[in-house]
Amino acid sequence: MTELERDEKLGPFETMTWHQAVRLIGGMFIFSGVVTSIYIVARPAEPGYRPAGVVLTAVVGVLTGAVMLILGERFNRRLFYPLGPAAILIVTMGQYFAGQWFLGTVFYVWIAIFSFYLHPRRHAIANLVLIGVAEAWLLAVVDGNESPVAVWVFLMSTVAVTAGSVSWLIERVNRLAALERKARRQGEAASEEIAQLNRTLETRVQTQVDELERLGRLRRFLAPQVADALLNSGEEAALAPHRREIAVLFCDLRGFTAFSSSAEPEEVLEVLDEFYAAVGDAVHAYEATIGTFAGDGVMAYFNDPVPCSDPAPRAVEMALSLRGRVQELNKRWQILGHDLGLGMGIALGFASLGVVGFEDRREYTPLGRVVNLASRLCDEALAGQILLDRRAALATRECVESESVGDLMLKGFRDLVPVYRIGDVAPRSVGS
Repeated sequence: MTELERDEKLGPFETMTWHQAVRLIGGMFIFSGVVTSIYIVARPAEPGYRPAGVVLTAVVGVLTGAVMLILGERFNRRLFYPLGPAAILIVTMGQYFAGQWFLGTVFYVWIAIFSFYLHPRRHAIANLVLIGVAEAWLLAVVDGNESPVAVWVFLMSTVAVTAGSVSWLIERVNRLAALERKARRQGEAASEEIAQLNRTLETRVQTQVDELERLGRLRRFLAPQVADALLNSGEEAALAPHRREIAVLFCDLRGFTAFSSSAEPEEVLEVLDEFYAAVGDAVHAYEATIGTFAGDGVMAYFNDPVPCSDPAPRAVEMALSLRGRVQELNKRWQILGHDLGLGMGIALGFASLGVVGFEDRREYTPLGRVVNLASRLCDEALAGQILLDRRAALATRECVESESVGDLMLKGFRDLVPVYRIGDVAPRSVGS
């Protein structure tokens, strides 16, 4: 017998296993045999009493129960169905040999209860009919019974009502047990669902952690809103090598080399912190992409990785805003004895963009003539000046006035480069 068969529940009342039912019924057979044995010893000899027959029924009951207990789980399930009729036959023969038809009524009740308890309803009803037949036969063969029909009706009513009442109680217990099992299953299902939710939550948390790590990597060279846009569109696709028209802005502090060579390191760091804070605010406000930091120099560019329709005007507006902010800082620096100014250069053109670097350090940066041109324009700018190449000047003529400063020979360029300068004008707000 398999483990599943051993643990299979029995009948309509599903509160005991197969092994438990075998032990219970076997114990009841032995108990009945022991009670019958006590009756044999205590019963005085009277007419109709045949001790040998009573002993036989007692022995049969004890042996039947002993066999069931010995076999245990190996007791064949099919043998449960003839157990009811066999028990009725043993009880009936015991009453017949004892000479008293009413002594087995309690055993009949017990048989009826367990018939409804362990067997399908049709088998239980068949056993109840068999009990009625046995009672009727006993009443017919036992002498001295003046009204056998009335006694039979009384006895069968007792058996039926008692068995029915106990069966009803058993059914109620069965329902409670079923509700308990259902609640247990629901609890297990809820526990599994919670466990699944926990696993899902762990996955979601890990995904969010990965996203935060990606965002952290992007924030090294992007404004937060730009980094968020890249996360939404996919970092790998957005940062793949490509070619695009961009506006590049270079800026650095004039007089910084002399200042850093004479000032204390703490003063130099304080000035750089204030300068970078101003640059950071401008970068965030105009959604620029940071290219490089090099001492007091900063490179920013527009229209990549997130496209914009006005890269050159944005670069000019950021330059004007940053110039105004540094002029405010310079008032404080002059009080402290620091003679510093800001020069800037802006160029518009096509560049190749992508990730460069090595395994532990990679940066997204533009490469090409437009980057070099903006850097050289920044080198030529005096303190407070914003220099533009021709394309940047043409692209911004609708929003700001610029004047030519002539053709300059810039380092690294073979031909003269037309250069333009923006005057002292206030910056517009972005998108105006």
